[in-house]
Amino acid sequence: NTGNIALTLSAPAVTFGGTNPANFANGAGTTCTDGLVMQPGNTCTINVTFTPNGAGGATPAAILNVNDTAGPADQVKLAGTAVGHSGSVSPTSLTFAAQQTGTTSTSQPVTLQNTGIGPLAIGTINFGGTNPANFAQTNTCVTPLAAGASCTINVTFTPNAAGSRVATLNIPLPGAVTTPLTVPLSGTGQAPGASLTGIAAYGNQQLGTTSAAHTFTYTNTGIGSITVSNVTKTGANLADFTVATDTCFNGTTGVTLQPNATCSISATFTPSATGARAATLTVVDTTGGATNLTESLTGTGVQAVVAFSGSTALTTGTANRNVKNVLTTITNNGNEALIIGSIVIATNSGQTNPGVFSVANPGTLGTTACPTGGAGLAAGASCQVTVTYTPPAAGALNTINGTLTLTDTNAAAGTQTRAYTGN
Repeated sequence: NTGNIALTLSAPAVTFGGTNPANFANGAGTTCTDGLVMQPGNTCTINVTFTPNGAGGATPAAILNVNDTAGPADQVKLAGTAVGHSGSVSPTSLTFAAQQTGTTSTSQPVTLQNTGIGPLAIGTINFGGTNPANFAQTNTCVTPLAAGASCTINVTFTPNAAGSRVATLNIPLPGAVTTPLTVPLSGTGQAPGASLTGIAAYGNQQLGTTSAAHTFTYTNTGIGSITVSNVTKTGANLADFTVATDTCFNGTTGVTLQPNATCSISATFTPSATGARAATLTVVDTTGGATNLTESLTGTGVQAVVAFSGSTALTTGTANRNVKNVLTTITNNGNEALIIGSIVIATNSGQTNPGVFSVANPGTLGTTACPTGGAGLAAGASCQVTVTYTPPAAGALNTINGTLTLTDTNAAAGTQTRAYTGN
């Protein structure tokens, strides 16, 4: 009261007018109350509060009226600026490196900062866009987030298909100036890959003998780990192919291969019959998702089959001691060359006159000599030898038995014999 007489405040003592009076109020602690009598020189206090109800950036204004019984109201102009709730994110986008389908990347952080001057409400963080199921998050955010505080959202990428995958991280901020905050996400899914290499064709193999082992190498060509779950053999002649060593699968447990790592399988071929033989070797990967890989194992069982033809009786007659010759034809009825080591004939054990039989290649009766060593007698081919019986010079002309022996040095046909008689 700056006057020289007592001043009485009206009821109400304090009112608000002007453009936005609802944004201002008489706050706690006000001492200028209705009906207050103020002596000259006395003072009282009005505590004004500001509660903006407009959007952020608005500038509400009003007039404070102090009413007394002495005359017109005293007025004070009021103004304020509304500041909305706000937040920011860093970084503003995330890009993930290529990731093997079905596997999860390491997480990348997004920091949410409360950039306002009051608590920031946070809604349910979610994903939108084209491939939201390919991304996941965990976070340390609590709601409301205090002014100036921050929290972290950790995002991971698990592609469910190969190729480009995109989505948006959505952070709802109820009541904030901008909501939701969005963070574009991108990554590339890459399918798991593997290769199986080796020589699957074993070629010709003698019946009942075992080939050298062929090695097949299984390589992880992808960007993530894969685990072999089985190695199998299938096919009509699977018993002819034997896995000799296997570092990919030990019968119960498969190896896990990191990118570019390898394991190997070696297999041999032992034909149980002549002709084409086949089986399929398969490496199965069910953990990493790589395509099952196969090798078509092939080989041919071969054997030289010896057939003799021609007379085996060398008869000179009891009245003379003439030399007798017969032509013997040797035919390879197998499907492999007959490698002839030797062709010999001898009198059977226990009989006298051991030198009465002899053999010449091709001899006087033959036209095609039998090859010894080298490429041998081809499958389906024939050759001739001449077997000679020379009777003893004296004594009775009794029947004498001899045996022709052919040896096959490649062991496909083995040793073949044929009996002859002379008298």
